[in-house]
Amino acid sequence: NPNIRTLHLAIFDAAGYFLEYVTANLKTDGNIDNATSYSYSADVTPTDGKTTVHFIANGPETVSFANETKLIGNLSTSGNNDAYWQRIVLEDGIQITKNEEENTATCNITSPINLIRNFARIEVELSGNARNKYTLSKIYVANTPDKGSIAIYDSREGEFLDGNKYIGKTHADLYDEGNGYDAFVPY
Repeated sequence: NPNIRTLHLAIFDAAGYFLEYVTANLKTDGNIDNATSYSYSADVTPTDGKTTVHFIANGPETVSFANETKLIGNLSTSGNNDAYWQRIVLEDGIQITKNEEENTATCNITSPINLIRNFARIEVELSGNARNKYTLSKIYVANTPDKGSIAIYDSREGEFLDGNKYIGKTHADLYDEGNGYDAFVPY
């Protein structure tokens, strides 16, 4: 399960200008130990027109003012600190619907947001006859990076990649599709 300690929203206008960086608060019944889906709430400012929202889990508590590509493209983490990210574009901006009777307000971001992990998670298991012949006692991963970017940004193309298209993909899928993952050449 992901170890999400903090969640922030970085919000940009249609031209990529930074609008705000807010902390989201976990909405829970107290039992999140085995959860894979979480609900958050955040106080955001309504916007008119196209708005981009970056969801950044385990990222920095504060950020410097910059445009979208510079600010988000340069976010990184290191050590054992995994981070998660996703970018969505709201064509009509952030719309707030108020319910005066219940004293609540609801934003138009209601569908689930799948966050992308910035470091690979590796699972190793024996298959077929190997299960009967061998016992997996240890694995070692060599030449691993000790830091990495939080967001999937392609500086050659000058764009953020659509993280949703990578969810559930295997190494073989990514390798077969190309998509800049030529560093994953199998030995």
